Amino acid sequence: MDIGNGKFKVYPRLWAVGNFARFIRPGWVRVDATASPSTGVLVSAYRDKSAANFAVVVINKNDSEQPFSLVLEGAKGSSVIPYRTSATEKLDKLPEIKLEDGKLNVKLPPASVTTFVGNSK
Repeated sequence: MDIGNGKFKVYPRLWAVGNFARFIRPGWVRVDATASPSTGVLVSAYRDKSAANFAVVVINKNDSEQPFSLVLEGAKGSSVIPYRTSATEKLDKLPEIKLEDGKLNVKLPPASVTTFVGNSK
């Protein structure tokens, strides 16, 4: 954040941090996830103590769109809500995505951070 001439300038990095800070709450724990399922794609996953709510943060560091598959083992939820930060999005809430047998297949935009939020009950 830059304060100059009485105006605030918010840098894209702040929005990217929001993909973690907004959804991963105090007391949540990190759970197993394939940390780098493909070149330039990074994944981390978290859940609350009751294991009801979860968030999966996926970073695409590549300059091109990347396919991404997510398999939620043991989760009974039927959908996730993605939130994305990219060159044109600022932690934007995207349409809900239905899971098929606990699986999700999406395309990640270049240089983006996407958080998939769901409930596994």
